[in-house]
Amino acid sequence: MDIPERISVSQARVWNACRLQWRWRYVDRLDGAKPPGLAYGAALHTALAVGYDGIRMRVASAAGIRQLALEALAIAWEEEAVPWSEDYPAAIEIIERQFRDEVVAAHVANGDIVAVEQRLVVPLSGWSSDGVHVEAKVSVVIDLVLARPDGVEIRDHKLGAPRSAGGDRQLGVYAAAWTQERGDRVPLVSLSFPTGGEVDVRELEDGWRDEAVRWLLTARDEIDTEAVKGDLAPSPTPGTCARCEFTARCPAAVVADRVRAVEWESQP
Repeated sequence: MDIPERISVSQARVWNACRLQWRWRYVDRLDGAKPPGLAYGAALHTALAVGYDGIRMRVASAAGIRQLALEALAIAWEEEAVPWSEDYPAAIEIIERQFRDEVVAAHVANGDIVAVEQRLVVPLSGWSSDGVHVEAKVSVVIDLVLARPDGVEIRDHKLGAPRSAGGDRQLGVYAAAWTQERGDRVPLVSLSFPTGGEVDVRELEDGWRDEAVRWLLTARDEIDTEAVKGDLAPSPTPGTCARCEFTARCPAAVVADRVRAVEWESQP
């Protein structure tokens, strides 16, 4: 079995949720139908990245930034094959609210956007939950990096209902990767919820970051020791199957109560 050299937060989540989905996605690399909720999120995510990068580069006025983001949304919507339904007008409203005049003006005045869709591949090492020392090559895609007086803030966009950023493992791993690669302190992390415009900002504690890295390294160790055995059984649940692109292929898939997936995952 050709086990992936790199580990990412999304890969670790899939590994923990369903071993068979992990194999089909990351080892066999099978084609599958992306669930509508994930396709919607990916299209919106693309538009947000274009808008924030436009602000960072100062390529246009606030109205111009909105136009760039809306054009990106339309293109991504077609590429992701999202149904042209009531979701599209709602997505337009999200983009227009996210890049309204005063928000764009504040970012431009502060010059605080350091990076958008920042891809990093960094070495991280430490102890797994089972006490095994693990060295891993970690791949991350950070939605937004913002300059702060004593370092940077790592921000991730999420769909769905707002929740606390406290203890979020993805943010902890991203912070560790950024510090490892760039050397900057990451005193703050945040989750942004574009649907309603909320942002939850938290101080990043060392224990939180270290636990997140330990969780990721534990998944890396399990993959290295268990995947080679080849016995990767499905673990179907309504939530897992709702976010899986292989339900049409999988005989164990739970599809009767399939719900819309409202969060997307970065796919490094």
